Amino acid sequence: MYKNRFNISEHAEIQNKYVLFVENLKISFKDKNVLNGITMGLKQGETLAIVGANGAGKTVLMETILGIIPKQEGEIYLNLGNKTFEENLKEVGIQFQQSKFGKKTKVKHIFKEHLFLYKEKTTKEEVDEIIKIFDIEEFLNKKVNKLSGGQQQRINLALAIMHNPRIMILDEFITGLDVKSVRKIITYVNNLKLKNNASMIIISHQPEEVEALANRVIVLKDGVITQELTPEEIMQKYGNMALFIEENI
Repeated sequence: MYKNRFNISEHAEIQNKYVLFVENLKISFKDKNVLNGITMGLKQGETLAIVGANGAGKTVLMETILGIIPKQEGEIYLNLGNKTFEENLKEVGIQFQQSKFGKKTKVKHIFKEHLFLYKEKTTKEEVDEIIKIFDIEEFLNKKVNKLSGGQQQRINLALAIMHNPRIMILDEFITGLDVKSVRKIITYVNNLKLKNNASMIIISHQPEEVEALANRVIVLKDGVITQELTPEEIMQKYGNMALFIEENI
């Protein structure tokens, strides 16, 4: 899967600036260009927001970085101190919108399995804290197929960050959450990033999420990056984040 991927340490110019770098990435499905020459980088400690309409290529970009979708053209580099791309990939946490576990599995068993899997990167106390802050305690004994969409979303996010990843990739992570949960979870995720000096990519349509977290925002349209702005530049050009997102999705 990772045959043509390289450790960033072989590329000094990129190594000195980025923890993740994507260079001229191209993906096509049935003769349709989904990603058309994407080049972008993620800096240490930075939060990068990616916005764009449905079908713009946002999720395909993230899944290609993770190796879920095979890379066709271009290169992907990770700079997280390990020797191989596969080892570096273990330092990345990804939150999907769709659950990847058995529908009849109990929530508490999912967390028990993940705690065992990541026992060298987290503690039971840290996991218990996430469960409490994300209000997962109330349905720990329930099966996944009995949960609401918002409850499953909280589980997906918790599992993505519970091992203290050095890069977090979060796809519409506050969608379906109530206002109270949104504030708590955004604050927790941001504090975790600061605590670990981690980097983060968020895919979002939510103005409050982008405004609260992003250091830099890129717009993806038809598989091409059309804009790259800081939140300050967005405010100067558009007046508010909501208008900027509305005009670019």
